[in-house]
Amino acid sequence: MNIDKAVRTATITLLVILVAGLGGWYWYLRSQGASLDGQSAARGLGDPTPSFANGAGSTFENIVQGLGFQKDAPIPETKKPPRLWRVLATPGAGHGFISGATSTRLRFIERSTGYLFETDVESGVTTRLTSALMAQVYEAHFSGTGSPTIERLDGEQLIASSLLYRASTTGAFGDVAEHSFSAVRAITSHPIKNEVLTTVDDGSGIALIRSLWDGTKPTRIFTSALKDWRVHWLSDDALIVSEAAASGIPGSAYRVSGGGLTSIVRNIPGLTILPRANSAAILIGADDGTVSIGVRGSAASSTVVLPIRTVPEKCVWAPGKDLVAYCAVPQRITSQQFLNDWYRGNIHTTDTWWKVIVGNATAEQLLPPGDDQLDVEKPVINDAGEYISFRNAYDKSVWVLRITE
Repeated sequence: MNIDKAVRTATITLLVILVAGLGGWYWYLRSQGASLDGQSAARGLGDPTPSFANGAGSTFENIVQGLGFQKDAPIPETKKPPRLWRVLATPGAGHGFISGATSTRLRFIERSTGYLFETDVESGVTTRLTSALMAQVYEAHFSGTGSPTIERLDGEQLIASSLLYRASTTGAFGDVAEHSFSAVRAITSHPIKNEVLTTVDDGSGIALIRSLWDGTKPTRIFTSALKDWRVHWLSDDALIVSEAAASGIPGSAYRVSGGGLTSIVRNIPGLTILPRANSAAILIGADDGTVSIGVRGSAASSTVVLPIRTVPEKCVWAPGKDLVAYCAVPQRITSQQFLNDWYRGNIHTTDTWWKVIVGNATAEQLLPPGDDQLDVEKPVINDAGEYISFRNAYDKSVWVLRITE
């Protein structure tokens, strides 16, 4: 009996100790949780879940609201934006100015959501125009009407869709009509019209097919055994194609007419080009281990090497009668296979903007180096020649540069 009593006493004692221990552990965890809640609230993590309810809602807005990051200060509507400013902080799929005599509106698409935005570049006011999510947007090509052709990825397959945005009778942003193209290798939008040029592998070769935005009225431009073409479709309807560029590999460029090809540049290592609408002027880039760029003012003139080192893909032609181009120029090029490394994203540049005067083949710095690291790609210029928009290859953010002070 004494043994049973001793066992009961020991058992009760152990239970008391266990309950006391568990109670103490509970109060300790509760106090730690309160401390963590306080720290989270101090960091701004206790805010309500953000939404896309505001007029410029986007992934970026949700990030900065939900995590308390500091974003760019809003631009007062009564003042002009800075001369160089970032319009979209998150990755953009494509951008383009709306054509017209007072073309100061820029449209762009956010890659993560597929949302379409419009910015008044004179006031800096940005408005989101669409609310339907579009997954896996890769690139977007804008016509002068502001309607994009979107490239989407479905696994490893490219799906191209041309979208036409229609304004409602009240003037508000209206319906979206969509047409999808199949078996497309690449797609190009006309600079002014709602037309597209699709590069299609149809079994007999690579065909360039021109059609309306919805795929109707297709016309085969030409067919080639070569699979990789860079297409330049100009506002005067001229069509210039060049072989896909690679460092040290000779390439040529041709004008497409009557279903055939007329040579305009031949056998240039690492050839990249930028032809000018309503003119025979052309920027010609080369990469034979050293990057260089030259200009030819007419079909009869010879190519003059410019005093800057860049590629035509970082340049735009200014509108008007004067032959002027604006180029983003890397401050330093270290790779001996620049095109290959740049296309793959293995390297980035830090660029400054220069003005090229074709008449005397000179260049002058347009904007001094700043604090921003800008690797310029996909530059476009508005019809009035006042603004350049481009994408920063570092993070795919969208920027605008006002050409004059």
